[in-house]
Amino acid sequence: MKIFQQGMFSQIMSIVVAHVFTVIIGAVFGFSLMWWILDKPVWEAVFSVVFTLFYFSVIYRRAWDCASRDKKTYTSTSPYLLKGAVLAIGVFILNILLWIAYVFAWNFLTIDGSLATLTGILYNVLYIFDTFMYTGFINLSNGSMPLYAHIIIILVPTIASALGYIAGLREFLITEKLMPFIYEKRK
Repeated sequence: MKIFQQGMFSQIMSIVVAHVFTVIIGAVFGFSLMWWILDKPVWEAVFSVVFTLFYFSVIYRRAWDCASRDKKTYTSTSPYLLKGAVLAIGVFILNILLWIAYVFAWNFLTIDGSLATLTGILYNVLYIFDTFMYTGFINLSNGSMPLYAHIIIILVPTIASALGYIAGLREFLITEKLMPFIYEKRK
């Protein structure tokens, strides 16, 4: 069993595209609510929980689709249990690169504690967009972030992808499990 198989690049990129899509939706929606969330830590936490769950579900579903495709006999990739965690490597690399750019901007592109170049401002904005859904959990300030924030940023997509892939292999649909609890009005 090979960890990286031929044809996995497109699956990894589909997880990255789902990540970017969700980040854009979260940032647009979040920045439109910023005036209302500002100085309300409870609502900021609620926003973070809701968008983290939305993000989790998008990555979960994408990994579920990858697993269901891998089970078919005509595909070039074969399923294995930890493949879902491996599929999140693209998101991990993207987050690390954005973090390095963010730290670089705050360490080398500042004058008197403020970002001084357009490149530094761009790196800062990109990282803030990437981590905006976690604003209620993390505290970004001048190029530093607590260790638990790094753990959250790494674990959420990895766990979502791993669980989604395992669920896809087992053909487990959470919507089927929740259907008995949905009330339907009888005619």
